[in-house]
Amino acid sequence: MSISDTQSSRSLTRLWVIMIAALALALTTLAGWAPAQAAPGDTWTARMAAEQNTWNSVAYGNGLFVAVANDGANRVMTSPDGVTWTARTAANANDWKAVTYGDGLFVALSESGNDQVMTTPDGITWTSRATPGNALLWESVSYGNGTFVAVAVGGFPADPKVISSPDGITWTTRTPAIDESFESVTYGGGQFVAVAASGGTNSVMTSPDGITWTGRTAAQANVWFAVTYGDGQFVAVAFNGTDRVMTSPDGITWTLQNAAEQNAWRDITYVNGLFVAVAINGTNRIMTSGTLWTVPGAPTNVSAKSGDKKAKVSWTAPANTGGTPITGYTVTAVGTTDTCTTTGATSCEITGLKNGKSYTFSVTATNAEGTGPAATSTVATLTKVSVNALGKSKKLTPFDRTRVVKAKTNSKFKKVKTRCYLQGQKLTGKDKAAACTFKKEKANTKAKVWVTPNCSVGLTVEVKIVANASNASKVTWKRDWKVKNQPRVLCPISGNG
Repeated sequence: MSISDTQSSRSLTRLWVIMIAALALALTTLAGWAPAQAAPGDTWTARMAAEQNTWNSVAYGNGLFVAVANDGANRVMTSPDGVTWTARTAANANDWKAVTYGDGLFVALSESGNDQVMTTPDGITWTSRATPGNALLWESVSYGNGTFVAVAVGGFPADPKVISSPDGITWTTRTPAIDESFESVTYGGGQFVAVAASGGTNSVMTSPDGITWTGRTAAQANVWFAVTYGDGQFVAVAFNGTDRVMTSPDGITWTLQNAAEQNAWRDITYVNGLFVAVAINGTNRIMTSGTLWTVPGAPTNVSAKSGDKKAKVSWTAPANTGGTPITGYTVTAVGTTDTCTTTGATSCEITGLKNGKSYTFSVTATNAEGTGPAATSTVATLTKVSVNALGKSKKLTPFDRTRVVKAKTNSKFKKVKTRCYLQGQKLTGKDKAAACTFKKEKANTKAKVWVTPNCSVGLTVEVKIVANASNASKVTWKRDWKVKNQPRVLCPISGNG
C-alpha cells in the first residue's frame, strides 16, 4: 500500500479514534496482542454526534471530552460524559485533524487552512493561533514536559514537519532528525517519540524537549502510522510489514512483536493497563494487549485487637490488586468518622475510640484506579476499667486499714499488684510485709484493695490493676499514695533512717 493510498483512507479511519478511548475503558482482562473476545467492550451503544461531520480526533481533559472534524458547520463538539455532545464553533473552517490536552489547555491542529492551530481552556471558545511556514497535513499533536509538539506529513519538501510550543499559542519550527512523512507523536518516560509512514527503517525520531531530535532505527521498514506510551514502554503500529507492532522501553531500541492479524493498523492508545489498536481492514479490526486496570478487591482476614481508647486493625492484602500496585489502605470504625490509613502496611492503629463500646472496622484498598470494596472485622469491644479510688492527694494513716481501690471492668481483671516503697526503693519479701499489709479481692470483673501502713517515715503505697480480654490489648490503671508522718513511726527494716 502506497503513502497516497494510506492518506486517502485517513478520514474514514479517524472515526475509529473516538471509539478507542471508550473501548479501553470497557474491555477487561484481554492478554497479549489478540482480537477482542466476548467482553463488555464488544457491545457498543450508539451515541448521537452533535453533527454528522467527519470526526477525526478526540481528547480528554479537565472533565471534558473534545472532538474535532475536517468538515461541517461546527467542527468541534464537547461532552462531559462521552454520551451527550454539544456542537461548538471552531476558530475557523479548517480541516481539523488532531487535538490534545495539556497544562489546562486544549490544542487542535489542522491539515490545511490559515492559522492551523486553535486553542481553548474550556472546549467552547476557541482562538486561532498562527503556525510557522505554510505546512500542510499536520497529523498529530502531543503534550509533555511542559511542551506541545506537533508533527506533519508535509506538502512540499521545504514545509516544516515539526513545531513546538511552551503554551500552545506561540509555535516555533524545529528541525526533524529525518525528513519523512510523520504520522504520529507521543510523550512518555521523559521523551517525545515520532513515527513516520516513509523512510523505511529510518522512520523514528526522539527528543527530550521537542526541540532537538535524534533519528532512530525502526525494527522493520514498515509504514508506521501511530505510536503511544504506557506501562513503561512505547508501542507503534503499522499499515504493512511482516510484523506490524514494535515496542521500545526508551524510544531508541525497538523490538518487533506479532500483530493479532495482518491488518492495516491505523491508530493505538493506552488507558490504565490496556493497549488498544484499530485497523481499517481485516476480519477483526481491533486488537488489545494487557489487562485493563480495575479497583482492587477487598482485603481479607480483617481482625481487630482493642486497646485503651484505640484498636489495632490488621488484614491481608487482596489477591486481586486490580492489575496495578495498591497505593494505600483506609480503616474506618463503622458508624464514626474515626479512621487510620497506611501507604502499604497491612495494619494500623485507630484512635479516638470510647472504652467499653463495641466496634466493627472496615478496610478498603486503593490503587491508581480508585478504591475497592470494603471488608469488615468481627465486632471488637474495647476494654473499660472503672475505678473508685482514694484521691491521689490523700495520705494514708499509719495502722489504719483503708480501702484504696474499688474497680470494675467489662473485660477481665488479669492482675492486681500492690507495692510498697521506702524512700523510693521498692520493698520485697519480709521487708514489704513488715511495712505494709494488703488485702485484695479479685474476681473476673471486680477488684478491691485495702492497705494498712505499719510505719510512716518515707513510705509510699502503690496499686496497679491490669485488665484485658481475649483478642484485646491490656488496659492499665495505677496510682500511689504517701503515708502521713503522724504518728511518726520508723519502718522496722534494714536501712531505714
